[in-house]
Amino acid sequence: MLSELLSSIGKTFPVPAQFVRAIPKDIAGLSRLLTSARPERKDGYLGVPRNFSAYIRYFLPWNIYKLCKLFSSDELSRSIKNLFTDNTVITDLGSGPLSVPLALWCAFPGLHKKMTVYAVDQNKNTLKAGRELFTSFAGMNSWKIVTICERIESDFKTPPANLVTAAFTLNEAVEKIPQADTAALGKLAKKTALRLIKRTEQAGAILIVEPGVPRSAQFLSLLKEAFEELGFFARFPCPLETNCCMRGGRRGSKWCHFVFDTDDAPDLLQETSAQAGLPKERAALSFLFLQNVSTGNTSTPLCADSVPLPIHSAPFSADSAQNRKAGCAIRVISEAFRLPENKMGRYCCSPSGLLLIRGAAAVIIRHTSGTLLKPDTVRFAGKDRKSGAVIVDI
Repeated sequence: MLSELLSSIGKTFPVPAQFVRAIPKDIAGLSRLLTSARPERKDGYLGVPRNFSAYIRYFLPWNIYKLCKLFSSDELSRSIKNLFTDNTVITDLGSGPLSVPLALWCAFPGLHKKMTVYAVDQNKNTLKAGRELFTSFAGMNSWKIVTICERIESDFKTPPANLVTAAFTLNEAVEKIPQADTAALGKLAKKTALRLIKRTEQAGAILIVEPGVPRSAQFLSLLKEAFEELGFFARFPCPLETNCCMRGGRRGSKWCHFVFDTDDAPDLLQETSAQAGLPKERAALSFLFLQNVSTGNTSTPLCADSVPLPIHSAPFSADSAQNRKAGCAIRVISEAFRLPENKMGRYCCSPSGLLLIRGAAAVIIRHTSGTLLKPDTVRFAGKDRKSGAVIVDI
């Protein structure tokens, strides 16, 4: 459905012929503003016409593509479907041009039930554009969209939501705090967790998605701790009862993110990216999906049938004493890399901390970033001197 969305973008926001040739340059300029030139970026930057045009044609569809990849997970999609009823309420914070509602519509075509989406953003024009695009793409009789022009930290009124989302938006607040100031970041995490929980019904869930970079992983790790103090626990991607061992934040440290190929992205999006000098062969994200422990939802097993990337499960027996000692569930995080003796490895998260799984290339390559392993046998082989991870042969 993403190709259809790109078509709707072109029809809803046509570009005069004299400005078409400038689009790749505008995309490259906005990319710099979002990365190396961040200090120059001002609030409301999407209100600038050339920035908005670049965002809607490049960044929005890539963000939706990443979200749809995430929603393709058996584990996560089943949990989200369980939240959908005929009167579902979704509150999307930092919605911009409605990236999360558009991604949900693309990813769950069989669940287009009666829903109300509260889309919250500080930019009124961006929200208006998002509503126009959603109507053009999904139709007049689709979900009810209520736009709220407010900062996400403001005290605006919304009903308790079945699902509260914040995608690619919290990083803008994090960027204003020095990376080494963990006290300030922890304080922001606690405020953010409390703010999101207040907008969630007791049996609801919270989904936070951020760019797959070290700073985002560092903040998500702090958020995970803040939520736990308030009774909300990360069902995905963390194995149960897991302290974060991939925080990022320090030079050379590992960070929690999931990487996947973009071979199935629409040709038009690939062409636009290449013209802007920003081709994407790989994409990455970091995320948390949290629920209230008092509802009993966190007891659901993390193991499921194997499905496409970026976050999926490969079921194995988990009976051995050795594996219970290892923490039983192992979430593969990193891409594969070569090791001595013709072996390969990947860094993983487990209840026992950071692991380095090691094995034959065919085995390691098959266990892609995001896979949940429950191996029936493991063999401990010391510690990795580079990272301090426990080495596990599989």
